[in-house]
Amino acid sequence: MRQDSIRRSLYYYELFTFTQGTDGLKKDKSSKRIIDFFHKLYEEQKVVDSYRDFAVHMQQGEEFIIVEDETTDIIKLKIVLCRENALPFVENDGKLENLETYIDTDKNIAEVTHCIFFKKYGIMGAEYNYSGARVTSIPEYISKRTDGNTHTQCHLKINYDTYSKLIEGETFSLFDFTVKTNSEAYNKMLSKKSIFSALQTTVPESDTMEIVLRKRKTKKNKNSGFNIPFSYEELKDLIGIYREDIVKLSVSQGQLSDSIDLLADKFVGKVSVAKTKNRVIDSKEMYKSIASFFDTEVALHCQKWEE
Repeated sequence: MRQDSIRRSLYYYELFTFTQGTDGLKKDKSSKRIIDFFHKLYEEQKVVDSYRDFAVHMQQGEEFIIVEDETTDIIKLKIVLCRENALPFVENDGKLENLETYIDTDKNIAEVTHCIFFKKYGIMGAEYNYSGARVTSIPEYISKRTDGNTHTQCHLKINYDTYSKLIEGETFSLFDFTVKTNSEAYNKMLSKKSIFSALQTTVPESDTMEIVLRKRKTKKNKNSGFNIPFSYEELKDLIGIYREDIVKLSVSQGQLSDSIDLLADKFVGKVSVAKTKNRVIDSKEMYKSIASFFDTEVALHCQKWEE
C-alpha cells in the first residue's frame, strides 16, 4: 500500500555576506545583499517561460533557484538540482524498466529542495532531501550568478551549548566519529588529514567512514588522554558547515560513559508532509512546516539583523 505522506527533516542555516574592507573581508550586519539577490531573481522569473537562463553548473549537476514568493518577512524558494548522471529504474508491475522508456533523452531528473529565507534573522530554513541540492550550495550559486562579486557563507544554525562544555587544551578519552566518504566534509576538509585519507585509500568504495578512539584515564596513566585529529576551530566548522555529512560525532574528556553528542545542538524538525495526486511533496505544506518550526523552536535563539 502506498504511503500518503513523505517524512522529511528540517534544518536551519545562517546565510550571510561579506564586504571587502581595507583589513580584508568583514561580515555584513544585515541581509540586504542576499534579499536583493533573491528579489532580483523573483522579478526576472516573473516574465520568463523557462528557468534555463538561471541554471548554474555545480559539482552534483546543474542547479537553479526558483523564487516563488516574497513578503515583508520571508522569501519562499526552491533549489532545483538536475541530475545528469545515471538514471534510476522504474518499477512496473514487479519489473524494472529504464526511465528513458518514459522520458526523452534530453531530459534529466529534477530534485527539489524547499527553503524559506527569514529576512530579519538571516536564517534559511530548508527540508533535507537526500537526493536533492544542499542549502550549503547557495553561496556558490550566488557567486557564479554575480560573477564572484558577492562573498557569501552558509553555516548550520547551532546554539553550541554542548560544544561549550568542552575544555580547550584538555585531552580526550573518547572520539567516536562517522562521516560520509563521498561528501564535502571529506573532500574539502578531512582528505587533508592522513588518518582519513589512509582509510579512504584502503577502502575507496565505502559509503561511510567510522573512527573510534578510546583511552581510559586512570591514575596509572596519570589521567592522560589523546588529542583528536581536529583543532577546536575545525571541530566547530565540522558541526556548523558540514553537519549534513556527519553521521555521528561523540567525544569525552573524562569517563567514557560521560560522552557528549556534539550533534545534539542542531535545530532539526521532523515532519510528515502530504503527497499531491502526482506523488510529489505538497509545497504549501512544506513551507508551512518550515515556518512553523522556525517560529516555535528556532527564532528565540536568533538575533535580528539591523534594518
